[in-house]
Amino acid sequence: MKVVPNVLTPFESNNDFQLYEQMVLVPQLIGRREQWKSDNLLEQDRIYHYLQETEHCKGPYIIKFDSLGGKKERLLEIQLEEESLKHGKEKETFIEYLKLRSEYFDKDNEFDVIRSEVLKNPNDDVVDAETLRLYMLANNTRQFLYSDKSVEEKHNMINFVRPLLYANFSAKMLEEFKPQKPQKDMTENEKKYFEYMNKLGAFWHDRLKKEANEKLPNFVKIITGEVKAPKCYGQQGHDPRRIPKFNYFKSLLGILSGEAKAKWDNSIEEENIGNIDKINLQIKFKKLLDAFKTLKKGINYKERETIMDAKDNIEYLIPEVLV
Repeated sequence: MKVVPNVLTPFESNNDFQLYEQMVLVPQLIGRREQWKSDNLLEQDRIYHYLQETEHCKGPYIIKFDSLGGKKERLLEIQLEEESLKHGKEKETFIEYLKLRSEYFDKDNEFDVIRSEVLKNPNDDVVDAETLRLYMLANNTRQFLYSDKSVEEKHNMINFVRPLLYANFSAKMLEEFKPQKPQKDMTENEKKYFEYMNKLGAFWHDRLKKEANEKLPNFVKIITGEVKAPKCYGQQGHDPRRIPKFNYFKSLLGILSGEAKAKWDNSIEEENIGNIDKINLQIKFKKLLDAFKTLKKGINYKERETIMDAKDNIEYLIPEVLV
């Protein structure tokens, strides 16, 4: 697997810790169930033939069956007994992590010094900003591992679309983030911290929006054969690499404070089926994914009308999903 570039804003210190943080450390604290499910899918290969012969399996596994006709697909869900991650304790776990994180910063970098001081006793506003930052970076890493032409392992490349869209949306949220704590009650470090976090969100929002505006139309050309497909482009639905999702969406909602969660909900989940412009972003994300799948199907079956309709839908939806 190709190493992910460690992209930094001009005001961040140059170190690789944030990559380890977003890919390994925090996924083990938050979203641990999802991380373990991804890691343990390797176990599926070892016992797959056994599962073909039985409808049930004793031990820590629960076998789920899909609702499709024909051969049933066996999935494994590892049942974890992690008391610290039960009953909504994800936020407490994350806060403890941030406090520990405050001890490991570059003392020669202003942003690091300010962040170190603020994270020693993080309030809800700080936790919200750090959650959005981490969610943005983790989704960006995932989309890179599925889409960048330097990645050589063949896989279902369409899996880059959704995390790219979530990374872009999270960056916009961070760019526009406004703390609930009144300015008059803030310390100077807190004021500077939120200014830096807004700048960090703006940097990534600009970068991700440009990247999406290049990658999404180019993906159309890859599917249709208008441009040469990268080595990583594969047709199979099964991804042999099993990249951890780090899509702890429910945990994210649990960590965000009431005000931040309300803004997230209003921005991405508000729904009005009667008006396409008001349909929530998550539905638009799905519509875009479905359009790519329809395009691929149209190419496979040489259905000209299907191809044209799918390309038109994609062209219309790209500006709709890139807030």
